[in-house]
Formats: sequence, C-alpha cells, structure tokens
Amino acid sequence: MKNEKNDGERSKRPSFLRVLKTVLAAAIGVQSRKNLEQDSQQASFRHYVAAGLILISTFIATLVCIVLLVVHFTG
Repeated sequence: MKNEKNDGERSKRPSFLRVLKTVLAAAIGVQSRKNLEQDSQQASFRHYVAAGLILISTFIATLVCIVLLVVHFTG
C-alpha cells in the first residue's frame, strides 16, 4: 500500500521542464497564483532551487557574452 502511494506521488510530480517554466514565469512575474500553488504542491523544494540556479547561471552567462561582444565590436 505504501508503494502505491509513492507511485501515485511520482506520477503527479511535474517534469523538470515544467519546474523551469514555473521558475521563469515567477521570475518575470507572469505566473498566476493558481498555477504557483498547484506547482508548489507537486514539486519538491530542491527542484525549484536547482531550476533557479540554472536560470540565474544562464542569465549571467548571457549578460557576460553580450558585454564581451559589445566590447569586442566597439573597440
């Protein structure tokens, strides 16, 4: 019976891409309260931390690349 409950919980967990989408929407400020509450009940805290770190790292790397390109082409 315990395994059935765990299997049911696993099937309810959102994919990592869904968690990334949720974190990105929350960072931009366009996610509805309903979706936020639904996602927070299904995924674990670790998933959101990992997704946040990935998005922050990607954002910083993008900014660094843009600055390097601007500096390179201006001179």
